[in-house]
Amino acid sequence: MATYGVTDYATRSGVASIIEVWSGAFYSDWEASSAPIRSGVRSFTLTTYNGDKVRVILPDGVTMPRTEANFLAIDKAVSDALNAHYGVTP
Repeated sequence: MATYGVTDYATRSGVASIIEVWSGAFYSDWEASSAPIRSGVRSFTLTTYNGDKVRVILPDGVTMPRTEANFLAIDKAVSDALNAHYGVTP
C-alpha cells in the first residue's frame, strides 16, 4: 500500500486551498492535484497525472482546510482514495 505526500497552499484570493499529491523517493514524483477547495467541505476530487478523477471523502468530523489538527486524517483519506483507484490493497 502506497503512502503519498500531500502539500497544500492557499489560492490567491485566500478563500480556498489546492492539494498537491506526490509519490516516490523523497516525494519527488507529482501524482495529482485538486481544483480549489473551499473551507468546510467533506470531500473533493483529485485529478491524477493521466487525467483520471479520484474522489476523496474525508472521515466523519473532518473538513477542509488542512490544518495542524487534521492533516493526518486528510493525508490518510488521500492515500486511501488513490490506493483504491489504483487497485492497491493492504
